[in-house]
Amino acid sequence: MDTADALVETVRSLWPGAEATAGPARSHQDGIAEFAVVPHLRSPRLLVPAHDARAAARALWRFNAATSARETWGRTALAAAVRGAGPLPFRDRIVVHGSPGRSLTEHLSELFGERVSFSLGIGNARVNRKPVLQLFGEQGRSLAFAKVGDSAQGKADVRAEAASLEVLGGCSWRTLSTPRLLHHGTWAGMDVLAMSTLPTSPWHRPGHQWQLPSQSMAELADVFVEEPRPLHMLPWIERQRAIAAGLTDARLAEEHAQAVDEALDRSDELVWEVGAWHGDWTPWNMARHRHRVQLWDWERFERGVPRGLDPFHYCVNAVTRRDGTSPETIIRGLELAGASRHERSTRTHQLAALYLLAAAGRYLPLTAAAAGQHIAGRARATLDALRLWTRDAAGNGRS
Repeated sequence: MDTADALVETVRSLWPGAEATAGPARSHQDGIAEFAVVPHLRSPRLLVPAHDARAAARALWRFNAATSARETWGRTALAAAVRGAGPLPFRDRIVVHGSPGRSLTEHLSELFGERVSFSLGIGNARVNRKPVLQLFGEQGRSLAFAKVGDSAQGKADVRAEAASLEVLGGCSWRTLSTPRLLHHGTWAGMDVLAMSTLPTSPWHRPGHQWQLPSQSMAELADVFVEEPRPLHMLPWIERQRAIAAGLTDARLAEEHAQAVDEALDRSDELVWEVGAWHGDWTPWNMARHRHRVQLWDWERFERGVPRGLDPFHYCVNAVTRRDGTSPETIIRGLELAGASRHERSTRTHQLAALYLLAAAGRYLPLTAAAAGQHIAGRARATLDALRLWTRDAAGNGRS
């Protein structure tokens, strides 16, 4: 199913019992809800309320640390044009028809105590793809963001993020801004999470995405600091063993179990600093605003992990997004984060290997899920990168 079809199916699911159709604006009769497709159905990125220019403009006013200068200026100009326009300047629509049962719009309106509309995006096809809504109240005010768990993996992710936001809500931050948990519940058999918005700014210099937010990463780790201890004393390493034992592919299970054993052999003599990591800290999951780092997408948050994993994930993802995913690009990301493949004895080298172990432990179980083919290549490349990383180090150690 391509992204356009997935958007139509998603809209239909949010109005149970109704129909949703897609096509040029003039081809539709009036429906009970109508979305403009940005920019068009051939390459849909976002659905915005077709009859609320203020909400549509605000939906377009979203930026992250990876937004290019060209895209920033394009979105800024488009949002200004939409705000001042009559009919929205997008040719395609998705329209909801019929007499549905209780819709998600009605459910959210009751939760927020006012009439709610929303924009909607679901991103590229991947295992954990789920609807992400920006909710708007009267006069296009941004009320919240919501995520809808409409699959087994989506529900697990939504529940994990809700639990993370509940923990984070009790923290005081110097350099970070995190969303507040507003609601977590169920509707029509789906999990629904609502969280506060983080106001983003278009004034990002794109080159800054290559600058690690090291201070904020350190703050997150330190807020959840634990007593230093050897690797075998961390519940985290037992979770990696459990992941390996639970894999349905016998060959992958053996490879991952061997990687866990090798990590213990190489690193267990060290006493590790222990903290927390966001788990998916990338340039597109954050923004910089008023000397703070705004950080969202907390479903992978973990405590009780070796301190310092986030920089590796950030750099690996920045490099692979630009250059493609392969063992070599993953290793280049590790080196960008400050590790060296040729210095086996350093703690940073061994910490990078632990990051690869954690990343493989995340991706491998997803290969057996619905749409697992979308993560299989990255899972394989991560395991291969781990093998190369430790083999290169072993070879260096023998010389």
